[in-house]
Amino acid sequence: MKKSLICSLMILTYFPALQATLGERLTFAKEFFKASDGAGTMIECSHAVGQELIKYLMQLQRDNPERSLRVLQLGAGTGSITEVIAQQLRTIDHLDAVEKSDSMCAILHQKFDDKPNVSIRCLSIIDWCPQETYDLIISMLPFTLFDVDMMSKVIEHLKKLIKPNGYISYVAYLGGSKLKKLFSWGNKKQEHEKKMSILKNFRHSYKIDKTIVWKNVPPIRVYHLQFSKA
Repeated sequence: MKKSLICSLMILTYFPALQATLGERLTFAKEFFKASDGAGTMIECSHAVGQELIKYLMQLQRDNPERSLRVLQLGAGTGSITEVIAQQLRTIDHLDAVEKSDSMCAILHQKFDDKPNVSIRCLSIIDWCPQETYDLIISMLPFTLFDVDMMSKVIEHLKKLIKPNGYISYVAYLGGSKLKKLFSWGNKKQEHEKKMSILKNFRHSYKIDKTIVWKNVPPIRVYHLQFSKA
């Protein structure tokens, strides 16, 4: 019993996302099973992933000490990464967190409605068309779960939302692509290969950095892209 308790405490310490409330975990797991193009895993990303995702937000803040920065998060879930971003924001910065699930949006509103520089946007990213562009976009969207047309639309939409010299940081679960390819055949395999080709070209054009975050369930790769000045 004592060994089990120690083991549980070690897991919760190592993976802070598991410290979410039972209601949040159940909501996230429910969306995982319900959505064909939504959550890519049953557990939200850890705070260690969040720290990697805000790396270029911190750099932008150092380079622009007096300019307000606009940040967009896609697929905010129940807010584990949103919390990390919000903690890094200065009073002059602003975060728009986009999430299309009504149940997860309800949790996000409970968590962040008291923060004046965080806005929760409950809609699909394709339907989010703000007048201003962003310095940094952090995407938790599982690109490979979209069909080819939707993936292409999302990527092109992100290009319209980012400022010149802005950054896009996004996640991909380690080994996920290889597993998908292994268990796909026929038209499904061809579609998967086409999606990977689109993502590869996207990264090749703009990638500046990538890393693996092992403190996550499952481990995750984070890509950082910078868009050249037009």
